[in-house]
Amino acid sequence: MDLFGVFIAKFFDHIKHNMLSKFGNKSPQKTLILAKKANYARGLMKKLIQGIVDFRNNLTEEKRSLFSKLALGQKPDVLFVA
Repeated sequence: MDLFGVFIAKFFDHIKHNMLSKFGNKSPQKTLILAKKANYARGLMKKLIQGIVDFRNNLTEEKRSLFSKLALGQKPDVLFVA
């Protein structure tokens, strides 16, 4: 795992710890739900990071060249993220 992956893992561990310490003794059911959500989010983040790593590792020289040209030549008026 690279440095970014380690950072994300520690970040989600921190969130999970904070949720457990906040709700730990007061509501076991809420604690379980929050812990499951934190683990789910961590799994999604791992999947995203792995996808980025795979994408970078599988780039051909042709695609690298294309993306380099696109990075320098695009000037959109609007960015839509869904």
